Amino acid sequence: MLKDGATTVNNKDELATNVAILQLKIKEIANQKLTLENKKDLVEKDLIYLSLQFQDTEILSPINGIILNKYVNEEEFIPLGSLIADMADLKTMKVRIYVPLPDLPLIYLGKKVSLAAEGVDEKFTGHVSWISSEAEFTPKTIITKETRTSLVYAVEIKVPNNEEKLKIGVPVDVYLEISKEPHTK
Repeated sequence: MLKDGATTVNNKDELATNVAILQLKIKEIANQKLTLENKKDLVEKDLIYLSLQFQDTEILSPINGIILNKYVNEEEFIPLGSLIADMADLKTMKVRIYVPLPDLPLIYLGKKVSLAAEGVDEKFTGHVSWISSEAEFTPKTIITKETRTSLVYAVEIKVPNNEEKLKIGVPVDVYLEISKEPHTK
């Protein structure tokens, strides 16, 4: 067109400048697009992170049981590691007894034990699930003043309570069948 005189050099230079400007704008838009795609990825990752955090706001108990004490209220902020409630699984109750040192060799893990609870006509059967490895003085709430100075070992007994007839804190009488032969395993 320049040879034919249909345009001028000035017009040609102006068009070339406009083309160069438009090419720079295309590069700028491509860079902006890449930046927006990166921001979109970050927002999606933040959304995933926030949804995981939201899932962590639901508190699930590892056991089926009842809440004994509640230490926080709904919608209250709970610092990490805080105690929120005391729960108990009433399907298996634990009874702690204290065995004097002379009788300790006759007690062993898995030993069957009979129990009677106040106010319940039924007898219960449990088994020894834990024996302390250290002696302690008889707790003052258990025995008379004279025997508090004797050493005893704490023993835990697990008692199935599927019908939930045993209640927390109800006194029980424990009957150990103690043979004269110590158990060896």
